[in-house]
Amino acid sequence: MTQRFALKQHNTIVGRRDPKRGYTPDIDLSTLDTKMTVSRQHARIRFEEALFSIEDLKSRNKTRLNELALAPLQTERLQDGDIIHFGSVRLKFEVVG
Repeated sequence: MTQRFALKQHNTIVGRRDPKRGYTPDIDLSTLDTKMTVSRQHARIRFEEALFSIEDLKSRNKTRLNELALAPLQTERLQDGDIIHFGSVRLKFEVVG
């Protein structure tokens, strides 16, 4: 079964929930992250002027775009079909419509 995550705002935080602190990111990968490799606030995806970008938010297990490990807080452009790794969670970025 394919699971989809919709980007519903211009700045979207991807990560894992923290029930002790009552924190839930915009896109919660907790159910996909059985090894707990995704940071609470792992990465940010932005949508500005018809372009998508991604930045790692100083995650412990890195964010990778295709095979490129992102430098913390450095923005990289996202394109339809890119593969994003949040720790050990692998997702495909698709632009619908």
